[in-house]
Amino acid sequence: MKKRISRASKLAALILALSCALTACGSTGGTASSSSKGSFSAGNDEPLTVTFAQKSDPTTLDAHRSYGDVGSNVLTNITEPLVAFDGDDKLYGVLAESWEATGECEWTFHLRQGITFSNGEPFNAEAVVWNINRAMSTEYPRDSYEFTPFVEKVEAVDEYTVKFTTNKPDWTLPNQLVLVTFIAPAYSEKIGEEAISQDPVGTGPYTLTEWKRDQQIVLTARKDYWGGEPEVDQYIIKVIPETTTQIAELQTGNVDIIANVPFEMKDALENTPGVHSDYALDKRVPFVAFNTLDWSPSPELQSPLVRQAIGYAINKEAILENFLGGYGEIMQSVYRPDFPAYDASICNFEYNPEKAKELLAQAGYPDGFSVTMQACGNGSVLKGTEVAQAIAKDLQAVGIQCEVEALDYNAMRSYIIGGQEQQKVSGLYLWSWVSSSESFESHVTGYLTSQGQSCFNGIDGYDELGEKILNAHTQEEQNQYLVELQHKLFEDPAVIALYKQGMIYGISDKIEWNHSPNYTRIRAIDISVAE
Repeated sequence: MKKRISRASKLAALILALSCALTACGSTGGTASSSSKGSFSAGNDEPLTVTFAQKSDPTTLDAHRSYGDVGSNVLTNITEPLVAFDGDDKLYGVLAESWEATGECEWTFHLRQGITFSNGEPFNAEAVVWNINRAMSTEYPRDSYEFTPFVEKVEAVDEYTVKFTTNKPDWTLPNQLVLVTFIAPAYSEKIGEEAISQDPVGTGPYTLTEWKRDQQIVLTARKDYWGGEPEVDQYIIKVIPETTTQIAELQTGNVDIIANVPFEMKDALENTPGVHSDYALDKRVPFVAFNTLDWSPSPELQSPLVRQAIGYAINKEAILENFLGGYGEIMQSVYRPDFPAYDASICNFEYNPEKAKELLAQAGYPDGFSVTMQACGNGSVLKGTEVAQAIAKDLQAVGIQCEVEALDYNAMRSYIIGGQEQQKVSGLYLWSWVSSSESFESHVTGYLTSQGQSCFNGIDGYDELGEKILNAHTQEEQNQYLVELQHKLFEDPAVIALYKQGMIYGISDKIEWNHSPNYTRIRAIDISVAE
């Protein structure tokens, strides 16, 4: 049954008018044009083709580099992990059949037998060892895996058994391995490091058959997939930067799924024959991050009082209502309530502009100061540029003159992810992070401690606290440090959390698809023909 929420707005009328205009004129040229094969074909002799539209192209399809949501939407169909989380954040086996702690510093994984990579290479223990070692290698840029400092050795016990040896008790290692997916070792070594980013070969249900840069990616189903042949024969991921064009393409049947639908358009989709909308509360939390490294262009941010003032100056409730239509949930901290040892009694930032002004005066800036905030409108933060501009107005109201620098998503990723040496990040930047409930450590290793791939945090104490969290020998010991982290995020903030954002999808009535409860990534194998 379709859910309907009545929300009228001038913007909805405008977008609908634009959509109708595009429908009347037809889509011509550019990335908005439909595939020559069309979207959703399911005739007797035709392959079933489903098309998903996203706003930008991946910068890489290397499974062991940071690839963001746009890359994840591709790779989740090609490569697979040993284990994954279900909708209740419970771990289940994917390429691993079972696993157990076989010692205080040892984990043993038993692999599913008979699985092959799409090129015919066997998936076995040696393939796991090669992939884990590659993921942990520092020879080339890699994703920020929490286990890298603690895995001393990974070895093949036999053809289908792998043993991990750690340098400390690590009860969360299976959780951390969720983020590592596997590519064919022999083929990958043959084509080389850079070519892997363009031609990944995995064990998943689909193979990459076409990649036209900034246009579309075509995936073809594997008939020999170990989990059963997918119902969708061809899955097209089309790059359509403009939201209005995505909506028009969905309404005309050229696209089957779109994400990040503006709340103003939810009713318009529901009133379009053959189309419906769906909503999910994502676990992604957008936040305002502070660049407090020694080269930061905004030395004023070195003061914890200034950073606290910014926290009090932001009207999160108004931003959530005005730009997301209330589809989301206010967050007082990036440390979410579903994380272990969450302490709801710890004070956090509520909207209080007078308090913000007082703190600025105490910090020695009674007349405020000037700062730049970088943001992008086509990335993981919904309406990112507009949200940043609203935050800038809130800051201006307390005396901080904030200029918003709007960037393209891929440009901003290149500045932030592994970009510390470029020194292109402004004093403030609007960013976000997502993880399952059991992968909380990725927040520590990703953007709160100085070695993190998205970290520009030079505030004293975070690195030391991060080391204690990651090196704890018991859950009880770690929980103590996690509570300390929550206090520090308020007293000496490295970031200011905004909200968990709601995700609205537009979906063709011709298909059935249930979105992932943990991430926004879309798996074609979860799509079927609607009855």
